[in-house]
Parts: sequence; structure tokens; C-alpha cells
Amino acid sequence: ANFNNFLVNNLSENKFNKRFVFVGRYIEVKGIKNLVSAFIELKNEQPNNWQLHCIGTGDLLGKIEIHNDIIHHGFLQPNQIMNEASKGGVFCLPSHFEPWGLVVQEFALSGYPLIVSERVGAASKFITKDNGYIVKPNNVQSLKAAMKNIINTSDINLISMGKKSKKQGKV
Repeated sequence: ANFNNFLVNNLSENKFNKRFVFVGRYIEVKGIKNLVSAFIELKNEQPNNWQLHCIGTGDLLGKIEIHNDIIHHGFLQPNQIMNEASKGGVFCLPSHFEPWGLVVQEFALSGYPLIVSERVGAASKFITKDNGYIVKPNNVQSLKAAMKNIINTSDINLISMGKKSKKQGKV
């Protein structure tokens, strides 16, 4: 899948699509349980209109808290992932360990602001203070703080972050 050949809706409009997006296997090391917990805690503390979209499958599917604003897409083919990605949002990869994480560059090139664990190899290359947050691994509070910063950021600034991600993804 070539993520560089399409423009995320985020960057072409003045309205940011309020979605956190996770793509990965539903296994402990990917941090999906922490992401869901952080999302639900944030929803309870500060009601908002954001959704969490999770793409993938694995052992934890069906063992994760259920919430009306969490959408599980299951396993998708690359073209289906690109279609979902074209809708925009903020990409989250809170892995406890990830040697590289090509998906981080793919979503940067797609114009997504990023929230990624410091244990993801690609984090330091594709995330700056201008396009996202690097969070502590296996730490719901660190993740929730980054997500809170995102939901409290204006659409225009989120769009700007996405444009900076797109530029950073090309390095």
C-alpha cells in the first residue's frame, strides 16, 4: 500500500475528523488495552465527540472494554486500511516494544498527527514537538495526557500538525 499517493481529508478542509486510529495486532505488546483504557478514562473525565477506531485482530479482540465511541474494524486488507486512513484522524501506536514501526511513517505521510510510545523505533525519526507526542510505554496516564492535549487542540492546529507530519514522513 502506498500511503503517499492520497491526501487525507484532514488536510484539504478546515474541519479535522475527530478520530484516534490504531492499526496493529490485538496483543499485549501493542498497547491496545492501554489505549482503550486511556480513551475511556478521558471520555469520562472530559466528555468529547472523539472516536477511537481500531484496525486489526488478535488474542485480545473480545477481551477489551466496550464503549459506544470505540469502533473495531477487525482485519482489513491494505486497500481497506488506506480507505479508512483517508478519513483522517490522529494515529496512535502505544507499543511497549516495536523495533521500528513502518506504520508510523505511513500515517505521517498520510498527514496524521501522531501519538507513539518512546519504545517504537520510528518515533524519534517521525515525531517532533510540532506534529505529535511521544508517550511512555505501558503507561495509561502518559497516553491519556497526550490524547487530552489532542482533543483540546483546535482543528486548525491539528491540520497544521498533520501537514508537519506529512513533511516529516518524507525525511
